[in-house]
Amino acid sequence: DCAPATFQGHLLGVTATVRVDLQSRRADILLRGVPVGGRVEGSGWLTNNEFEHGGVQLDDDLQKALARRFVSIEGAALDRAKNVVIVNVSVPIFGVQSIELTRI
Repeated sequence: DCAPATFQGHLLGVTATVRVDLQSRRADILLRGVPVGGRVEGSGWLTNNEFEHGGVQLDDDLQKALARRFVSIEGAALDRAKNVVIVNVSVPIFGVQSIELTRI
């Protein structure tokens, strides 16, 4: 199934909604919550298009918005069998955390 899929999860007061094009592995990302200043959005993609896991590249605006909050995306993985996306994110004070986004 290569239709776009939407995944959602929560971490530390932030709701992450990610719409993934399963064929290109590009994602539209929306973060909402007080810790990110209300709303942050942009796009990202896996750095290696041969795999469904690994490093993530973000568009410049999203990268800058997260950097201002001292947040970075360390990696992501799509698990088609479990219908989830796991994102590893580095956040101030808490260090690297994993957020599991479930398909909605």
